[in-house]
Amino acid sequence: MIQESGWYKHIRSWFITPERPELIIKIPWYLRIFLAILGGTCVFLAFPTYDQFYLAYFALTFQLWAIDGLKPGKAFLLGWLSGIVTNVGGFYWVGSLLHDFGHMAVWLSMLLCAGFCMLQGLFFGFWAFGIRKLNTASIWISACALFVALEMFYPMLFPWYYGNSQYNFVPALQIADIFGILGISLLLVVVNVIIYDLTRTLWLKRRRENVQFHKKSLLIGLGFVILSFIYAPIRMHQIDKIQENSPHMNIGMVEADVGIWEVETQEKLRNNLFIHQSLSRELSLEGVDLIVWPESA
Repeated sequence: MIQESGWYKHIRSWFITPERPELIIKIPWYLRIFLAILGGTCVFLAFPTYDQFYLAYFALTFQLWAIDGLKPGKAFLLGWLSGIVTNVGGFYWVGSLLHDFGHMAVWLSMLLCAGFCMLQGLFFGFWAFGIRKLNTASIWISACALFVALEMFYPMLFPWYYGNSQYNFVPALQIADIFGILGISLLLVVVNVIIYDLTRTLWLKRRRENVQFHKKSLLIGLGFVILSFIYAPIRMHQIDKIQENSPHMNIGMVEADVGIWEVETQEKLRNNLFIHQSLSRELSLEGVDLIVWPESA
């Protein structure tokens, strides 16, 4: 039998705590599956071409509720389900890509697309497994830290970050110059955890359970969110001022919308070159300082 030293027990008790039976919320299995699918759907809807960026602020809340109180193995399966839904919604075009440009049979391209979505969907499975395996005294530690760590180290064939969903919402992007894209992802996860933590605690209080809000964690999380959005207009104003006081150039961009099947022969290539030269001449007559061609021109 392994004896645990006093300092180890103290540290372990601070991070990992046994779940009190009275604080377990019983959720039907079909509702958990629905929440997992709903969460995965909201994630991909926050990205192009749907661009519903606001969904990213509560999409993970559904997934956290889906795995609430579960054993790690079951949590992994529900998280994986969410991840598969997310990747199918975001990368369904991989099947057409393999069929059109890889000249694969439809069944093979669809099979490889499904395998790809299952592989990248493991991200959310590992996240859910880690949350329930640690069973931390505060979900803030596991949910936020694990998500950022996975985004940093989990290999992706087509890399993407949760923070990418905010590309059209400029105020959320400003902290990237301090924390990078992972900071934006962390901001979104923190908001999701705030919603989950508050709703779960309020639900237990409604049952008259002896449970308290994680006040320190909530204050730190809210502080991070508030400071991020206070910083945003300040930084945006600074950048606007820098741009106003900087030298300016008139830049013209040429894009002839040449498809992949229009570069098969030397004759077509010469024609495409002529198109770009013609468009460039029109821009030069407008007095531009620099003309930019696409990489495939």
